[in-house]
Amino acid sequence: DAGVPTPSRVAPGADLRTDIPQYRVYVNGKMDREVEDATSLWTDDTVGFLLGCSFSWEGELAAAGLCPRHVEEGKNVSMYKTNIPNVASGRFKGFLVVSMRPYLPKDVDKVRPLLLLLASQILSPTAPA
Repeated sequence: DAGVPTPSRVAPGADLRTDIPQYRVYVNGKMDREVEDATSLWTDDTVGFLLGCSFSWEGELAAAGLCPRHVEEGKNVSMYKTNIPNVASGRFKGFLVVSMRPYLPKDVDKVRPLLLLLASQILSPTAPA
């Protein structure tokens, strides 16, 4: 919602103006400066949004001996645009994008608990029955 700095659906109690270590301020499409507190920049029509990225938890998999294949091969992860709409906010809208990491069936039960620890950031891992 415009003007609301709390992402209540994914991080109740968080404040997008102050809870991120550093903010980049863009003016006319160019980075102008970096600040540690964006409270003075936040207005009633500011819309904040969070972008999740699967790259942030690939290190967890690798540390557990389950390095994703695309990392080992030096490639990007496979991504797919779904037909599931994201919650729109003004002109910001689109569809959910999911990523896929293939694992052998014998490794799925090792991968699942690691990813479920990050359940607020990702959907549950899916494996064929």
